[in-house]
Amino acid sequence: MEVREHEERDQIQREQERGPAGGRLAERGAEQIEKWLGDGKWDVIHFNFGLHDLKFVDEKGMNTSPEKGKLQVPIEDYKKNLDALVSRMKKTGAKLIFATTTPVPAGEPQRHAIAGPSAPQCVA
Repeated sequence: MEVREHEERDQIQREQERGPAGGRLAERGAEQIEKWLGDGKWDVIHFNFGLHDLKFVDEKGMNTSPEKGKLQVPIEDYKKNLDALVSRMKKTGAKLIFATTTPVPAGEPQRHAIAGPSAPQCVA
C-alpha cells in the first residue's frame, strides 16, 4: 500500500471515530484514548494536545486575552492529562511522536507563548 493511501485510510478512520475536529483538550483525549486506540496494532502514534488547553478564557468560558482571563486548563492539569495519554499509548508498543504545541500566531489575543521550564512542550 502506498504511504498516501495508508494516510488517507487512516484519516477517514480517525474522522469516523472522533470527528474531524480532533481531540481538542488533553482531558478529552485521556477520556477517549481507549476508544481511539481500539484493538488495533499501532506501529507509530503521532499526537498533539495543548493549543486548546492553553487558551485564555473569562469566567463564562469565552475566549479572552491573558490580561482578562485565565488558562482554560491549568498547567498541572494539562500535565496530568498528557501523562495519562502517554502512559496509555506506551502500552501499545508503538513509537510515540509528540508534535509540540501548534505555534501561536503573532498577536493572537487568546493565547500566548509560555517560555521556561513550565512551558507545555516541556511537560511531556
